[in-house]
Amino acid sequence: MSTLFYNWKTVESESKGNPFNVVDLLIKLYNGRILKYGLLSKLKGSSFLLNPIKILSEKSVDILFVYQYLILASQRDYSLYHLYGIKSLPLSYYPEIRLDSIKTNPLLEVTKTDIIFKYEELI
Repeated sequence: MSTLFYNWKTVESESKGNPFNVVDLLIKLYNGRILKYGLLSKLKGSSFLLNPIKILSEKSVDILFVYQYLILASQRDYSLYHLYGIKSLPLSYYPEIRLDSIKTNPLLEVTKTDIIFKYEELI
């Protein structure tokens, strides 16, 4: 299983918040094709995606759902995954998240305690 580590703030900044550019930049990072001098070191971070190519190549849903998935995934704590295998985002960490906007995303599942990333739960 491959894992992509990245700095969400840098990805979002470099992509100017454009969902298509975010996905394109993460694909380039995953494939090792970052050409802009000095950008690779800035893109390294603690946000992570498991088997990222699946979500980054998703074409059957609106790009905004993919973008929302990536934003929320970037908020997870890698140490929780590394130590305990927790792939979800605990809602208790982010009480300000508007659940009504997430519930319609077919890539996510919301439980009473967590946001589950469907592409990663299959792993």
